[in-house]
Amino acid sequence: MKKVSSLLCLLILLSACSTSIPLRKISSTYASSEVECEGKIVHKNSELQTCTLSAAGGVKKKFYTFKGEGTPEEIQFSHGYLMAEQINQGSIEELLGHFEKEAQAMGKYRWAFEGLKNCHMDRLKKSVSDEFFNVILAVAQGYAEGMKARGLPVKYSEDDFILGLLGIEFGNVMGGIAHQAGEKPLKALAQIFGQCKIPLAKEGFQAILKGIRLKKADDRKMGCVGLVAPDSYTGEGVIHGRNLDQSPLMKSWSKSPVVYLIKETGRIPYVAAGTAGLVYPGGISGFNQAGLSVSLHQMNTTRWDTSHKMSTAEVVPYLQQRILREARSIDEAFELIKKTNVFSSWTIFISDSKDNNGKMISEVASIEISANHKVIARRKSNEAMSQSNHYIDPKMQKEHYHSNLAAYLETQSRLLQMEKILNEGKGRIDVEWAMEALSSHVDFFEGERAFGRTAVKLSNIMSSIAHPTKNEFWMTIGDKKPAAHSWYVGSRVDFNKMSLDVVSMNKSFKMDSKAYLERSYEHAVLAYQAYKANDNKGAIVELQNANSLSALNGIDDTSIIYNLARLHMLENDPTEAKRYMEKLLLRKTEFHPYHQALVLMYSARLRQLVGLSGGQVNDLFDEASAIFETQLAETKKKYGHGASNLKKKIKLVKNWKKGKDKKTPSLDFQVAD
Repeated sequence: MKKVSSLLCLLILLSACSTSIPLRKISSTYASSEVECEGKIVHKNSELQTCTLSAAGGVKKKFYTFKGEGTPEEIQFSHGYLMAEQINQGSIEELLGHFEKEAQAMGKYRWAFEGLKNCHMDRLKKSVSDEFFNVILAVAQGYAEGMKARGLPVKYSEDDFILGLLGIEFGNVMGGIAHQAGEKPLKALAQIFGQCKIPLAKEGFQAILKGIRLKKADDRKMGCVGLVAPDSYTGEGVIHGRNLDQSPLMKSWSKSPVVYLIKETGRIPYVAAGTAGLVYPGGISGFNQAGLSVSLHQMNTTRWDTSHKMSTAEVVPYLQQRILREARSIDEAFELIKKTNVFSSWTIFISDSKDNNGKMISEVASIEISANHKVIARRKSNEAMSQSNHYIDPKMQKEHYHSNLAAYLETQSRLLQMEKILNEGKGRIDVEWAMEALSSHVDFFEGERAFGRTAVKLSNIMSSIAHPTKNEFWMTIGDKKPAAHSWYVGSRVDFNKMSLDVVSMNKSFKMDSKAYLERSYEHAVLAYQAYKANDNKGAIVELQNANSLSALNGIDDTSIIYNLARLHMLENDPTEAKRYMEKLLLRKTEFHPYHQALVLMYSARLRQLVGLSGGQVNDLFDEASAIFETQLAETKKKYGHGASNLKKKIKLVKNWKKGKDKKTPSLDFQVAD
């Protein structure tokens, strides 16, 4: 096993002392908020500051700033030491719980899942760079020493940190296997056991495949949207914004949000957004002293590789962080990417903002990455660009998948809608504009709705905005769900002095006139969390609360109504499900054709289930089938995303029409499918 050198650990432990700097208050730009920051706690060359936002409506929320200097291992040891208590109640627990839930779902074949996990984790550990592995060990050791120094029990081991921080790639592998299990079972079996040599009888194979297929598809969803507005759109340099959406971290991320300022010895300093215990905040979003800004966007893939030559690979979040510390241009970033092995599929969204003799030069690129290929899919100068979660480059289309057409339409909608409003906003885009754009609830295909195909998603856990020309970095502190509606902490960085100062708080105020509607969003998020916990009844209650609140602002939201109908179907209550689905049937012309077909199909089925039959029911089935056929023909022209699921729906409609009793399809709650 790779280890941090004993000399380094000894030096760090001998210097494990802290000092404090007096408390100070920060007057926000907005009278409705005030920030109070405690004294900075210092360990070696790193500092931690705790700040508390107080705002109208009883809001009181803590956030943190962390400044680290030294080697990567020194910085992460201090990170673990200073933030031990925050790490103890942060994302490690939720990530470990996520993998435990995956294991429990396999029932008596849990041992096979554990064997699969251990096999691929061993392959990942051997492949990943020595530096990254040692950084994980350093934060784990710092955490353990920090807990002991406070007289508290050490809850997490080094192995827990390794699984939590390296395991994101195992999650990508499991997502790909789950998709293959539904599409090509024999290939899935080869992926599951071919490399790991786990012995299993025929019935065991079948049980494993069944268990994987039954996992909720949206548990693995990431739905990050990005925007870049160049100087020609802002008049003050590049603005680079992003939403971070991650289902397995919905409860923990905002407990301890952190703005990081990092200067590794001999490297370019950078500022980035993260949460306590995250060793690659630059792998989420941030910008460096050279004017490069980045945000990371995850893809679903069936083409992964967990085994590379020893110590030659990186998890892509750490690779993106290396871009911030090592690259001064998009070309330099791409060169670094090309020579680095990776495990699965991602897109790095990168922008560059430089002053060339008084003229601001802005550039943006979308770099698509997989275990097999790395390409610059799009690159523009002095033009706006957006990013979501699908590949654009034609040859990369085979490197990712969408489990159903709804998921493909969802990522298309976010991309198209963001590009639309960027172009409409040209000449008046600023940080406040970006905050409103990132908190948008507009579906490109259907207009205003709560969730589904909107920029802000149910799993939105953080939003950030980089403004390198002004040396400003904005990050949500998570006082609301979804996070895009939260307060942003505005920080100003001086890379030469290595100073990071909280200068203001801001947020999108566009929902102030629709307070009930905004409150409904939080209940919709709680409903999603209940659904993920297999609590359909709890999800129904929360969605009913959301529906009642939005009605107070005159909104009868179709995404909420659809999920209510589908949940009642899953709970074997066709009468109540029909009541909601019939509302949508009356409004079907408002929907994208694919969702018209879903409403038609389920309306017909629900009528059957309550005892109705005849021509009217058959007409609904026929209309749904015709639309599905048309959508299938269209998607085959566009790389076939969701085609197999469309075929299954066409077959299901035929069976239901014939009166065959077929199980109701699972619900993809995130995209209202």
